[in-house]
Amino acid sequence: MNQTTMNSKKGEWGITIGIASLALLFLIFSDFPKAKGASLGPAFFPRLTAGFALICCVWQMILMFRRHQKEEAILQTEESHVSSRLADRKKALYVAGTFLIMITYILLFEVVNYIILTVLFLVAVLFLIGVRRWTVILGIAVIYSVLSYFLFGHLLMVQLTW
Repeated sequence: MNQTTMNSKKGEWGITIGIASLALLFLIFSDFPKAKGASLGPAFFPRLTAGFALICCVWQMILMFRRHQKEEAILQTEESHVSSRLADRKKALYVAGTFLIMITYILLFEVVNYIILTVLFLVAVLFLIGVRRWTVILGIAVIYSVLSYFLFGHLLMVQLTW
């Protein structure tokens, strides 16, 4: 395994552990004022998000550990320099593509219907990261968009474009 790959794996572990630590600290030490008359209160969504991030980080650590074990068992030879450079370019394109999609989403958020924009955003991101089954892409995008609209718009009373 070359130095670039090892540094990438250390970075992935570091970021995952860092996010998990921040989420855990937030869950433990966050203090919100109690809402009068509201069933959920202002702490609901931040704590829900932190809990979800913590669960995702633990899952990511399990996947990284499994992947590391498989790679050690399978890969005994060094990757070629060319394939390493192509993999780095592909990662850079993923990051740039995701960034452009997010900027577009942010710029259009106040103008376009929330559900339509969020479905398009999720379809683009899921396709970019390699999901190719349209039933999965559309299912995730539509269900998430409708549920988040209901959660924000009706339960948390956040004004969203319609």
